[in-house]
Amino acid sequence: MRDDTTKDQRRAMPAPSGNDIDPDQLLDHFRLIIAHTPEQKERAFALRHAVFHEELHYEIGEKTSSPLEKDTHDQNSILCLLQHKSSNIDAGCLRVVIIDRSNNHPQKRLPLEEYSGHSLEGSEFHPEKFPKSLICEVSRLAVHPLFRKKPEFKQ
Repeated sequence: MRDDTTKDQRRAMPAPSGNDIDPDQLLDHFRLIIAHTPEQKERAFALRHAVFHEELHYEIGEKTSSPLEKDTHDQNSILCLLQHKSSNIDAGCLRVVIIDRSNNHPQKRLPLEEYSGHSLEGSEFHPEKFPKSLICEVSRLAVHPLFRKKPEFKQ
């Protein structure tokens, strides 16, 4: 089904209610960055470290003293940053893990298969039931606390 609604027509529609997010407004305030440079990748790893290790005290990723949270699956990943335009703060990040058999990557399984594959046994959606070239995993979603925590309600 094709959506012929123009951006202007969508903006004329009633504003979303509750916690709905209008994608047009999201892109007015945030920029999506595919991390290509080492500096951009480090920013994603640093945000993950701040959220997962420092704030939530998760024991994930490589065990190092580095302030960067990463693991072996990052070498097969597309890293994405969501940057707040007016402040240039990285509001969030995530990775899309792919298995690229054509380049002889050392990773042949998705993180989900490696860490939780047994919990999917018998499921028609187990990653083993699909060609590796047709699946991916979105993981390591981290949101900066300034963009996740709402101010307390004061009367």
